[in-house]
Amino acid sequence: MNDLVFGEISRSPPLAEQVYDIMRHQLRAGALQPGARLADLVLSRTLGVSRSPVREALARLVAEGLLVNGEGGVQAPVPTVDAMEHVFDLRRLIEPPSARRAASHMSELTLAALDGALEEIRAADRRGDVAAFLEANYAFRSAWVGRIRNPRLREVIFRFDDQAGAVRREAAALHETNRRAIIGPKAFKQILPWRVVIGGPQTDVSL
Repeated sequence: MNDLVFGEISRSPPLAEQVYDIMRHQLRAGALQPGARLADLVLSRTLGVSRSPVREALARLVAEGLLVNGEGGVQAPVPTVDAMEHVFDLRRLIEPPSARRAASHMSELTLAALDGALEEIRAADRRGDVAAFLEANYAFRSAWVGRIRNPRLREVIFRFDDQAGAVRREAAALHETNRRAIIGPKAFKQILPWRVVIGGPQTDVSL
């Protein structure tokens, strides 16, 4: 089952929702290798729940493109060039206008979170700490996406971000890729104070 680390299951909210959240976190953290098989029986025993909520959670993850149905059951997807091109094409269409919306009503708390995440991104890059780099990158994205007022749009952005996660984890091992990845958060953060004051619709946020 690779390096899965599970939290304790409570009885509320619904078990299927908890299993879904746990599995999505594991996928985001890179605990599953591409192609790794997920057996509902093993997961149910590990989590201490019946197989029904596990199956429901896995089915939801498959429907969202975060897992796939393969030979022998549900498994972590193996990224392909075509699939990733489709994901990144969608992100290019959705994220820049969404970032402009978010930038128009940033709170001081969010700006502080962006500052902290950007500093951690830089520090992790200097240390060569891939896991910390990815965690800080996600924290930066979560901070600005959290300011989008449309909850469905937020979920779509996070979903496509998670689908791109496997490629990001591989690329983050390359130092030069990390250096380029810092540019987007840095440029976005630098433009925010100006946009909040001026509020001009012409501002272009490139991530």
